[in-house]
Amino acid sequence: MIVEEVRLRAYGGGTFDGVANARAAWRDRRGLVVELIDREGRVGLGEACPLPGYSPESLDDARSCFAVALPRLLRGRWARERAALAAVVDEAVRGGPDAPSARFAIGAALLDLAAKQRGESVVASLRSGPIHTPSCVARSVLVGVVGEPKTIERAAASVRRGAMALKLKARGEDPEAEARFIRALRGTIEAGVSVRLDLNGSLGVEEARHALDVYAAAGVDDVEEPCRGSALLRLGPCAVPWLVDESLADRGLRGALLDARGCAGVVLKPTLLGLFEALELAREARARGLAITVTHTFEGPIALAASCAVALALAHDGAVAGLDRHPALAAFPSAAIAALDDESPPLAVVSTTQVGLGLDLLQTPSFEEVSRWTR
Repeated sequence: MIVEEVRLRAYGGGTFDGVANARAAWRDRRGLVVELIDREGRVGLGEACPLPGYSPESLDDARSCFAVALPRLLRGRWARERAALAAVVDEAVRGGPDAPSARFAIGAALLDLAAKQRGESVVASLRSGPIHTPSCVARSVLVGVVGEPKTIERAAASVRRGAMALKLKARGEDPEAEARFIRALRGTIEAGVSVRLDLNGSLGVEEARHALDVYAAAGVDDVEEPCRGSALLRLGPCAVPWLVDESLADRGLRGALLDARGCAGVVLKPTLLGLFEALELAREARARGLAITVTHTFEGPIALAASCAVALALAHDGAVAGLDRHPALAAFPSAAIAALDDESPPLAVVSTTQVGLGLDLLQTPSFEEVSRWTR
């Protein structure tokens, strides 16, 4: 694969209602789009959109990483296999600022271009690796924060859409009150729909143990990131299975977290880890028998489409992908994402035969060009 031209464009910035987790809220989402262009004019797309105050890097860090990495993509001829492209990303970013969102964008753009050159989907390209890829993976829907009245309404609407997995943000400050809310929510949805809470690392160890005991009695199926960082190593088995999420961004803790007593699975955000890093981390988690969930940090449609491909590459029986559409997409050009087909419940991320990322930008991109490099 030879890249003849690279473009970097501004992306996002439109208005939307806002998104939130258990600790913060955001009303502005913007990023950078990478375009890798070959001699036939095919374009591979990638997106860097770090979440302020959550991602380990800023948008300026991503831009600085691109300034180092993108010109290097014009200097060679690259094999199109996954392992070879992962090495290309490593070499391109060497010596630049550490920016996982930029590594993710470059990896996605390389995979998109390579798949388009082959005339196949990115998922089909990833199938050549050691990880089995089924045709779909259940799609979890983030319905809001525990305790907010509209959350129950959104949960019921999501189940009507075909969702069999719901996710709620929780603060853990009053587990008993949260449990009452969850029981009320469960009373409005059909049996068999799973309910997951995400605490975003908001509790200490003893607080988390108590909260998970209370949640278990309310019918919560599992909990993401009840504690943060090294506190998870002391948490141990709890009444509700717990999963490690944003603490995986700490490279020094990853191995210990995967081996921690009580850890039932990992929640992978490819935009927070890097695309190929997420694939490797999933391989390590799978070897330990851990559950794998792929999700997002409220990025635009390019990153969402790439994350869908990762989820399908890592899917297995019982897997969940937290990759439903979200309100922050309104900040970006509208797009049809082939993997997010809502026509055939239950709600799922589905494999398609569309070439590349399976992304059709319906709103003509008019992104401001930031930089351009040519061979």
